Amino acid sequence: MRLTIFKRLALGYMLIFILVIFMGGYITVKLNRLHQITWKTAGINGQSINILEHLISSVFSIVMFEKKYLISKDQDYYTQFKEFQTYFLNDTKELRRLLDSIEQQQLLAAAKTCYDNYLSTFEKEVETIKSGLAYTNSPDVTELKQEAIAKLNANLNHIIDLLKSERDANIELSSQMSKNILNLTAIITVLTIILGFIISIFNTKSINGSISLLMKKTEEIAEGRFEVIENINAPREIQELASHFNKMCMRLKELDTMKADFISHVSHELRTPMTAIKEASNMLGKGMFVNRPDKQADLLNLIESECKRLIKSVNRILDLSSMEGNMMAYQFKESDLSQIVRNAILKLFPLVQKKDIDLELIPHPAMPLIRLDEERIGEVMENLLGNAIKFTPSNGEIKLSIDHDTLKKEIRVTVSDTGCGIATKHLEDIFDKFKRIDNGIETTRGTGLGLSISKHIITAHGGKIWAESHEIKGTNVFFTLPVS
Repeated sequence: MRLTIFKRLALGYMLIFILVIFMGGYITVKLNRLHQITWKTAGINGQSINILEHLISSVFSIVMFEKKYLISKDQDYYTQFKEFQTYFLNDTKELRRLLDSIEQQQLLAAAKTCYDNYLSTFEKEVETIKSGLAYTNSPDVTELKQEAIAKLNANLNHIIDLLKSERDANIELSSQMSKNILNLTAIITVLTIILGFIISIFNTKSINGSISLLMKKTEEIAEGRFEVIENINAPREIQELASHFNKMCMRLKELDTMKADFISHVSHELRTPMTAIKEASNMLGKGMFVNRPDKQADLLNLIESECKRLIKSVNRILDLSSMEGNMMAYQFKESDLSQIVRNAILKLFPLVQKKDIDLELIPHPAMPLIRLDEERIGEVMENLLGNAIKFTPSNGEIKLSIDHDTLKKEIRVTVSDTGCGIATKHLEDIFDKFKRIDNGIETTRGTGLGLSISKHIITAHGGKIWAESHEIKGTNVFFTLPVS
């Protein structure tokens, strides 16, 4: 099934949106990761290196005040030693929180152990001095403390080296991620532009080509060539438009044929009485039957009859025009529909007798009066009965029935014949103006206005008219009128 224009555009834009969403999601994830790396590099690593450098400086100060205290035994140096020891412990605690590498944590623990060993040795010397005992600086003790401080500084410097290596690696990773983000953004942007261009070209080509074809066919119709569009390759809406266009084209072609046919037959209908009137008038004008009053009376009767026939044909065309323009004036009054039906039968009974048709009227026993225009409903009955007589063969049957449906509050009239019938596909068309169905038998061809006029009249009365038929078996025409 072909996609509609909306679905085509929606699908194309959806593909573009998916690319954009993917790019947005990827960039968001990568930027978040880049932010974490940058924060760690600039924040944690930088802060850790600063603390480590401060620790090394504190160790240097601790060793300096330790030596001064041991030489001078001055309590102020010991106080400053304790102060820097506090700085060292606080920095170590903060550094332990910041470091996330196991190796770095192990190096920090080893450095703390070295510091504890150094501090333990120094505290023993402090206790000796404070006890008043003679203190002598032992080379072994001094070497032990120097070794502890050296290991301490080595561990701290090793941590600094690791942090700097990690920082450099993070900076390199950040640079690489930035390049990847930039490259992917550029690639997806180019793909989005190309995809959008392809989608636009595809949709525009299919739509523009179809519209161009419709424009061409429209020009052909304007020139009087009613050719349908075959196998149009287009979105579903334009295919449906083309389908309606083809229906319109076929309808116009049919109307054009009907118009030509109508003009031909109307011309014939009008020409025949006018020719008869002209010839009869010429005969009278030339005095051909001056001595034959009976012939002159016949010619005058012929002229009068053909004039009535001509006026009737013209009036039917004018009536249809008025009905289609909703300008027809109806004279509604309470009337007996049964009597109108009987009058129509009496009017057409000579034709029934001529074809030896069996005509049966089945009236309703209790028919109420209804509001209607007697003349127009009489015209409907004459049209329906006239068609039944025209298409019913000699020795055929016509039934006329009138029913009163009390539930629906309506009167239904049925005209049934045993004529040639109408194909099912033509049943709706028979009520169109100028429409005459080729039934395959020779009958007097009219203008094709009778049933169309009848439909307008019944509709104006608030009723419905329709037909049911079986080919060869005959036709039933129904119409209803509401009971007020």
